Amino acid sequence: MEWYIYIRSKQFKLFTYFIFYSFLHLDLKPQNILVKQRVCMHGGEEECTKCGGTPVSKLSLKIADFGVSRCKADATECGYGIVSEIEQFGSTLKGTIFYIAPEILEKGIYKKYCDIYSFAVIMWEMITGEEPFSQTSPIDVYNRWLDLPSTETIFDIPSCPKMLSDLMTVSLTKCYKKRPSFPQIEIILQKCESNLKESIRNGEGIEANIVLRRPSYYIEL
Repeated sequence: MEWYIYIRSKQFKLFTYFIFYSFLHLDLKPQNILVKQRVCMHGGEEECTKCGGTPVSKLSLKIADFGVSRCKADATECGYGIVSEIEQFGSTLKGTIFYIAPEILEKGIYKKYCDIYSFAVIMWEMITGEEPFSQTSPIDVYNRWLDLPSTETIFDIPSCPKMLSDLMTVSLTKCYKKRPSFPQIEIILQKCESNLKESIRNGEGIEANIVLRRPSYYIEL
């Protein structure tokens, strides 16, 4: 959980940069968030003598691949989704489509809420230790969103502290207008970090089921 909170904090500094410069990334996914150093999973605040890795609190993250990004001023509602692209390029899109907001899939709505959704999918993946819908085809994911009420999500929210589960639920909802802003998410995560530190100081257990693993796309340079 400590690893998760620190990574969230680092990512938020990057997303704050987006907000300041009014960018929509539109392709946020773990493969596009690069970690400069070797990650230490042993804990501690200094370079690890066991693995030579860098503690999570000192990692440097970079966001890559701005190929489909656009300015917020260019945010659009074209009125149609990308189902034809899903049907034609399903296998190619498989690594990306699960991070694409449902409003893009259904109606071609490109707004700031799209990146919030993608961020929440990454959050879900970090907590569960699983890749989203790894056994599901892109067109099946599209159809599941299509048949879903606007206030719900196709994701199964994992067991974790209530503040985090509530955040994921609202951030992954089909209705993009109900999703929180990045500054609001940052405040919630800061509270989570504060609660975590308080629990550690009090010697309490953490109400969470966190699985940390190196994903299939992890590459050590």
